[in-house]
Amino acid sequence: MLLYIVGSRHNASDRVNFRPRKRHLSTLILASAIGLCTVFSSLLSQHNKRLQFTHRNGPGSHDNITSSTRLTTRPSSGKIDDWQATTTPHTESRTEGTNVRYGDDPTMSDTTPDQKMEAHQKHSVGYEVIAESNQTGRCQPTRPKPKDVTRLNTNWQVFAERDVYISMYSAYFDRRSILNDSSSFVYVNAAAKQLSKSRNDEAIAIPVRSPYYCQLWYESRPHPDMVVMTFVRNEFLRAIDGVTYSTYTLACPIPGGHHRPVPSHVSIVYNRCDPATTYLSVSDASADGEEHEFGICTAVGFGRLPVDRMVEWFEFHRLLGVTEFNIYSVNMRGLKRVFAHYEDIGVLRVHATTSPLTSWYVASIRLASQVVLNDCMMRNRKRYRYVVIVDFDEIMWPNRPGNFSALLGRVNAAQDVILPCISYTFHNAYHILTFPEDADQPWYLRTMRFRFRHPPTPMPAKSKSIVDPRMCIIVYHHACILPADPELRPATVVVDPELAMSHHYRECPPHLARCDVIPQRPDDLVLQYKEVLISRVRPILRKVGLF
Repeated sequence: MLLYIVGSRHNASDRVNFRPRKRHLSTLILASAIGLCTVFSSLLSQHNKRLQFTHRNGPGSHDNITSSTRLTTRPSSGKIDDWQATTTPHTESRTEGTNVRYGDDPTMSDTTPDQKMEAHQKHSVGYEVIAESNQTGRCQPTRPKPKDVTRLNTNWQVFAERDVYISMYSAYFDRRSILNDSSSFVYVNAAAKQLSKSRNDEAIAIPVRSPYYCQLWYESRPHPDMVVMTFVRNEFLRAIDGVTYSTYTLACPIPGGHHRPVPSHVSIVYNRCDPATTYLSVSDASADGEEHEFGICTAVGFGRLPVDRMVEWFEFHRLLGVTEFNIYSVNMRGLKRVFAHYEDIGVLRVHATTSPLTSWYVASIRLASQVVLNDCMMRNRKRYRYVVIVDFDEIMWPNRPGNFSALLGRVNAAQDVILPCISYTFHNAYHILTFPEDADQPWYLRTMRFRFRHPPTPMPAKSKSIVDPRMCIIVYHHACILPADPELRPATVVVDPELAMSHHYRECPPHLARCDVIPQRPDDLVLQYKEVLISRVRPILRKVGLF
C-alpha cells in the first residue's frame, strides 16, 4: 500500500513496472509516512474548521447557526414519529446524530424531486437538521423583488420547479408559550401537487422531510436563514385535470428558538442557492382586539346561498354563543346585504379568496377549503378560546337548552374529562331535504321544518368539531389532526349523541344512494329553540328586504 501511494504519481505503465531498488526502500517508506501524515493533517484541519463554524458566536448573534431541530424518523420512510423541535444549547457538542445539510452536494443539483427525496430518505434514521443562517460564503441569496414573485389569482404565490407545484396562501409564526417549549416555526398553508409519489410516505398528518428549503427573511438582515422544509398533508388526495393535488402545511423551523426575531417573510426554493419566486409575508397571530370564547371557521363558500338559510345559520350560532364568524368567499352571490349587516355589528369577517390553480373548476375552488380552515385557526389562535368548525348547512345544537360553553361542561362531566380536551367531535346526523317536511313551521326556519333525520353516522365520517386552537397545529374539516402535544391533554373526545350532534341539512348525498328508503325519525328537540329563533331571525330578514 505504501509503495502504491508513492508510485501513484507515475502513469499507469510506470505503476505496473514500478520496482523500487532495495537501497531506496527505507527512503520510500519514510516518504510514504510523510504523505499519510499530510493527508491526516489536512482532514483534521477541515474537521476543526467545521467545528469552529458550527460553534462560532454566541446566543442572539445573527451569524450564529448552532440551533438545531431534531426530527426522529422511521427507517427508510421519511415519516416522522416524534415530531418534537428542541433548541440545542449553543455550547453543546455536535457529536450526537449526523449533521445533514441537504443540497450541498453539487451532484444533486440536476436531480428530480423524487430522486432527491429518495437520496434524502437514505439518511432518515436519527438525523439532525441544522438550521443555518446563510453566512457560509457558499451563496448569498438576495431578497426577492416584487417582479420576481410569481403570483396567482391575487391570493396565492406559486413555487413551480421541475415537476413541483406549490401554491402558497399564508404563513404564520408559531412560538407557543403554553407548551413551555423554546422551539419556533413558520407554518405555511398551501395547496400543491402531491409532494411525494409514495402514498405510504405521505399519510395524512404524518410530517415528512422534504428535499426543499425555506428561506426565512428578516427586516434587519440582507440574507435569510436557510432551513430544510418539512411538509404535512392534511387532507385526502384529489385528481384535477389528471393531476393529483392535496393541501399541505409546510413547516419551517426557526434557528435559535427565542433568540431569533420573528421572520418578516418566507420563501421556498429547490436548491439552497436558487433565486426565490415566492416571498410570503409571515404573520404573528396577535391577541390584539376583542377575545372570543367561540369563533366559527368555515371552508370556502362559493355560488349562491339562500338568504333566509344564511340568516338562520348566523342567528342559531349566535344563540349558541358564537361571537365572531370567518367566511372565505369565492364570489358568493346574493348575500351582500346579509354580510353588510353582520359586518356592521362587528361579528363577521369576510375574506375574499380565489382558486389556488389556474383552473376555476368546483374541484379547484374546493382545494382551497382545507387551506383556509388552517389559515383561520392560525390567524385567530390567540383570539379564540375555541374554534367551531362547521359548514353552512350544519348546526351543532345541544339536546338540552344552553350554549356551547354549557354543553362542553356537560361533556366533560359525563366523560370524566379533567382537563379540557383539544378537540370535541360530534356525530353527523343527516336531515335530508326530501324527508317529510312540517309545513306548519315558519318558512324561513329550515331547522324547524326538516326535523326528520337519519341515525347518527358512524365516526369519524362527516363529523364536525370544536377545537382548542392553542393546542392544535393542523385542523381538518372534521377535527384537529395534529395536536401540539397530545400528552398534555386528551386529544379528542367524541361527544355522546344523547348530548348533541352535528345536524346536517342537505340533499341526498351520493354515498347514501336511496335516501327515500333509509331509516328516519323526527327529532323534535330542536323545537325548544323555535320562539327565540323567530324573535332573532324575522327582524333581520325584514332589514335585508325579505319581508
